[in-house]
Amino acid sequence: MDSNRSKPQNKQSTLDRNVHYALDRLVDARDSVNNWCVARIIDYDDTRDQIRVSFDGWSPKWDEWYGIESGKVAPFRKWTRGYTGQKKVALRQIHFSNDITDEYIMHMDRYIEDEFLDAEPYEKTQF
Repeated sequence: MDSNRSKPQNKQSTLDRNVHYALDRLVDARDSVNNWCVARIIDYDDTRDQIRVSFDGWSPKWDEWYGIESGKVAPFRKWTRGYTGQKKVALRQIHFSNDITDEYIMHMDRYIEDEFLDAEPYEKTQF
């Protein structure tokens, strides 16, 4: 029998914590009525080993602090599927970095140059 398997693994490795619980990372978290929901890490406190999460689709008044070892947070999509926010009036914050936006703009510029600049209107529109 492997000696590593017989040891209890109560604490997550530092690497797992850095990967799963980094600032601005999506996670699964239990809300105030104990449902698993998608949340984004918006703050952390290394001294207390806690993260503050903002639930996807909910206002900031529902933001919560959780201990990483509390059992109330898990890596993204471990317990959730699909959209878990409010059903009637979803409040979503979509984050786009300038780097990603610039990359898409360059991609679209190249696409337009390659596909449309030297083409006759009929070739692309068939009118």
